[in-house]
Amino acid sequence: AIAYHNHIPTMGEWGWVLGVNLPGIASEKLKNQLSSMEFNEIDTRFLNQDAMVGMLNFGKGQFDKLPEIKINHEL
Repeated sequence: AIAYHNHIPTMGEWGWVLGVNLPGIASEKLKNQLSSMEFNEIDTRFLNQDAMVGMLNFGKGQFDKLPEIKINHEL
């Protein structure tokens, strides 16, 4: 699984987790594959390789408090 984020103008910064259930696809490999994708064949105004690289990278210290985050197990 890999975390990614994007700024949505009307709603601010949002983040998601993308997971793949395939053998041999570790997080770093998934990140490398997504970072190297080209979107030339997709008719879109905003999604391109630069945007994808930006969505997959976070600023300094972004995950420093990760161990302190409590997981919500309630549905």
